[in-house]
Amino acid sequence: MKLNKLKKFLKSSCQFFAVFFIIIYLIWRLVFTLPLSNGLIIGVFGITLLGCEAVSNITAFYTIYLKYASRKQEFYRKKTLGEVSRIPHVDLFICTHNEDCSILRKTIIGALRIQYPSKKLHIYVSDDGNRKEVSELCKDLGIGYFSVKGNKHAKSGNLNYSLKRTSSELVAFFDADMIPFSSFLEDTVPYFSDSEEQTSLNKNLTNLAMVQTPQYFYNPDIFQFNLNLEHEIINEQDFFSKDINVLTGLINQNSIFTGSNALFKRAALEKVGYFPTDSLTEDFSLSILLVANGYQTISTRKPSASGVSPTEVSEVVKQRVRWARGVIQSCQSAHIFLNRKIPLKKKLAFWNSYFYWWSFFRRIIFILSPLLFVFTGIKIVDANFGLLLIMWAPGYILLHFVLNGSGDKLRSDRLGEIQEQFYSLFLVWPVLLETFRIRERKFKVTNKSVVSSYKKNIELVLRGGISWLLCLIGIINFNMGKFGSEIMNGSIVTFWIIMHFINLTLALFTAIPRKHYRMMTRFPREGKVSFFYKDSTRKLEGDILDVSEKGLSVLLKNTNNNIVIEKIDTKNLEIINNQRKIIMKNNSFLIKRFFEKDKSKETFVGLEFDKEIDDLDYTEFIYNGVNQDLPEQQNQMLTIFDCLLINFNNFNHKIKFLKESFCNRK
Repeated sequence: MKLNKLKKFLKSSCQFFAVFFIIIYLIWRLVFTLPLSNGLIIGVFGITLLGCEAVSNITAFYTIYLKYASRKQEFYRKKTLGEVSRIPHVDLFICTHNEDCSILRKTIIGALRIQYPSKKLHIYVSDDGNRKEVSELCKDLGIGYFSVKGNKHAKSGNLNYSLKRTSSELVAFFDADMIPFSSFLEDTVPYFSDSEEQTSLNKNLTNLAMVQTPQYFYNPDIFQFNLNLEHEIINEQDFFSKDINVLTGLINQNSIFTGSNALFKRAALEKVGYFPTDSLTEDFSLSILLVANGYQTISTRKPSASGVSPTEVSEVVKQRVRWARGVIQSCQSAHIFLNRKIPLKKKLAFWNSYFYWWSFFRRIIFILSPLLFVFTGIKIVDANFGLLLIMWAPGYILLHFVLNGSGDKLRSDRLGEIQEQFYSLFLVWPVLLETFRIRERKFKVTNKSVVSSYKKNIELVLRGGISWLLCLIGIINFNMGKFGSEIMNGSIVTFWIIMHFINLTLALFTAIPRKHYRMMTRFPREGKVSFFYKDSTRKLEGDILDVSEKGLSVLLKNTNNNIVIEKIDTKNLEIINNQRKIIMKNNSFLIKRFFEKDKSKETFVGLEFDKEIDDLDYTEFIYNGVNQDLPEQQNQMLTIFDCLLINFNNFNHKIKFLKESFCNRK
């Protein structure tokens, strides 16, 4: 008990002194170090650099504030569905524009398998594309279908059209590629139970409008995959979805809607006029409207749906540009800095989102500042290097120590810098344009298939390569011919250039694609499988290791090396999962791998289906749950040098893959 109190005291002390030293440093920078006597351009650059430092540290303070304020908070309690006195009707909308029907079908199956009274769950597809094949798919699966003709407001117009034609008390929204788990409504509906029941459990939740579940992805994102770290680091979006957004809702009841996997109270949507149509990010705009009208929004940590993360750099670029422009549009439309309807403590979440998209501009300024001094001798920070080191180092070291220990081990602060560095290569210009109200109105849907188009990759490598080369030349040029105290005096400049050089190196590795050996994600799943012989006299049994839409791998039992592959019935397969039997007939499969492990009696079989599996039970078996192959937190033993070593060791494989790709095109 005393040890826990001591840990909490030390943690709070580190947080306090980190903030204290940073504030002292910023005051010192403002009063004593601005290069105002070096001309107008240099003076403006110096003020810009200080502003970037201030905003960067303030956003870090916000993270510390969330961690500190939540230290004594318990997450909201809820009853189970069985304990709720009244089960409300729910309308569940799956929004689609031009997604392939095979993707949409999996999401519909997930929705159909949600554990909830069937008469009270109403599932609809809202089709912005007005496609006949989608209408027929909905008819085959027995769900509702809405189509919009002449829609001019993208996803917002599509959903508003559907909402006005339904009436259930609660409303859930899913993107076409976000597959609900069977537990989704069990995880969310009880928060909306009768107000008296809910208030007795959570006194702060008196006017709840939304429960957001995390944006969880079952495949690696570009940082996990292209950096060869899919088993070491989390999905880039987990830090916000599972940490920042959760704490924001816990402390101030204003979590941000992330576009899918959320349950709403219809009355709240009606009060604010449904989805706003003046922004590319209607989800963010809706969050502001709800809070401005006195409603509360919260987010959970437990994933209740899973989707596909974009695997191509070009698609990630397109997605992030849309998000950046949309958030800035929303903030400007809602006058987020002056809006009197939103309390200050609730504005913090929206301000933090706004300034996040400016972090990429800050990255550019942080790189240019030391390089400008190295190549021209112009000081952007007009101070003695020794004094600068004394004023800057304590706050910097403490702040990074606190941040790396405050993210629930989800992500290191350094990894966040690398991701920001990568995005800075293409987001600065769109952010500037949108800030000056040069609008992008067209909604561009993200393609999440493996499209293998490397134009954007090459563009990013060229952009980042210039900065990378300048940093390398700057390090050599600045330190060449210096010894002893000369190197020490310039150590802070060298340190910053090296940090940017490392970040740029890993950003470039992210931009270089890696070969996808599997078109379908494999999921570790527990279950039993039986292979039948053609003569029906016996069968082979085994434990399932992993499954996908294309096949599964199995550990066979008691084979005694007497397996005759040719005698196995390739059109008859039986799977048992959680006492549930899945019988798959007339689905021929090929056994592609068949081997023994270390000459033991363990025999592994890898099989592949000859055709697409059209089985609802099997589809649910694959996608109903998280992918346990992906980490839930960052490997705490992973260092930045490990990341570099892993990527240098795999660099030849990437180059070989690129050569093969271009040769195949020719």
